[in-house]
Amino acid sequence: MKKIFTPLILLFSVCTLQAQLDCTNALICDDFESYVPGALGPQAAHWSTWSGNEGGNEDGLVSNNAAFSGTYSLEISGQGGPQDVLLLLGDQTTGNWRLEFKMYVYDGQRAYWNLQKCQDDPGGCWGQEVTFMEDGTGSLDAGGVDVAQFTYPHDQWFDVVQFIDLDNDRSSLFIAGKPVYSWPSSVSSQGTSAPLLQIGAIDFYATNQGSHLFFIDDVRFMELPANTAASRMVQLTVDLTNEGGAAAEGLFVAGDFNGWSTTATPMENRADNYWQAFVPMPDATDLTYKFVNGSDWEIVPEDCGVNDGGGNINRNIFVDTSDVAADTVCFGGCVTCDQISSVFSEKLQASVSISPNPAAGLAWVKFELNETASLNLKLINLVGQTVFEKQIPPVSEGNEMLDLQGLAPGIYFVQLRDGRRQLSKKLIVE
Repeated sequence: MKKIFTPLILLFSVCTLQAQLDCTNALICDDFESYVPGALGPQAAHWSTWSGNEGGNEDGLVSNNAAFSGTYSLEISGQGGPQDVLLLLGDQTTGNWRLEFKMYVYDGQRAYWNLQKCQDDPGGCWGQEVTFMEDGTGSLDAGGVDVAQFTYPHDQWFDVVQFIDLDNDRSSLFIAGKPVYSWPSSVSSQGTSAPLLQIGAIDFYATNQGSHLFFIDDVRFMELPANTAASRMVQLTVDLTNEGGAAAEGLFVAGDFNGWSTTATPMENRADNYWQAFVPMPDATDLTYKFVNGSDWEIVPEDCGVNDGGGNINRNIFVDTSDVAADTVCFGGCVTCDQISSVFSEKLQASVSISPNPAAGLAWVKFELNETASLNLKLINLVGQTVFEKQIPPVSEGNEMLDLQGLAPGIYFVQLRDGRRQLSKKLIVE
């Protein structure tokens, strides 16, 4: 067993450079770092086993073979057991809840977990069953067998996020950043038991259908504000790589859903510079929004935004009758940051010039594009601070002035981007 994990240990040592798990307002928040390797049940009141007997082969294993954050995670392996591990959620009967964790499934292996509605009667109150198969596909039983299918990656940590609104009898499941299905929370996994609105426990188990080897990390269970009107969940993800990370005040999403508040809906760092928020929305509505980094509102390019009639360009998604995962975008861009070219084409590079360079007092940025585009112009110092920024309306050519008065002599960078491409040129200020 130790031999097959040797390359993984090297991989996971890199993966520990993740954001610390935010436990604010969480009923359960567990990154496994407070435990020692070995049986999990005796070390935590919210972990147990199917039979209730802790400390034996049925118990979960605190393992250092893998971790999304820190050093440890929960390891489940085998076929038909013997591990059968319960995360105890307290038999909740009211409220709006979010359950989430990170998962890693070893290549060629399976994974499985289910929701038990009765914490102290596992097997008597089935909620749902989620199966992850060897080929990277999966299925959900919720009110019926195989009501939804999904895909997931092997040998890679991915998110599992579930919303369980007991007050409105609605559940939504997202796996690996994509919506899987939404259904009434009251139904049983295969639709054969009487409806019951309750959350009891999550069961992580190695079924007898094949060989299982998977890991769980960064578990969080929290109550959310009451959901009075919305029935769908919208996942928003933004990449801050080109911004150098989030501001000290944090990253937020603002839109018509929260009165364009710059602080009402904070986003979370899910991995590296990828930040995420979930927004509840009613059926058949438009979600109009922007991302706000600290106090810095992003400038949305016109070719991937909607004009509000007052000259502001905003992002927009139509929410139909299912959950939605919006495409990941770069802050101020139409695509992800790694899709935004680090430089324009050679032809375009040659058509952008700065004069004079070196400069003192004033400089001019002249450009000639082969198409009309909205442009964002920035002047950035050597420590990454923006000292000048201007949004240029759709043009194909221009000559923009940079006022350099008051700037310390040194090296600066002129950045020009249109949401899909990005160019940087050095400017020396004397």
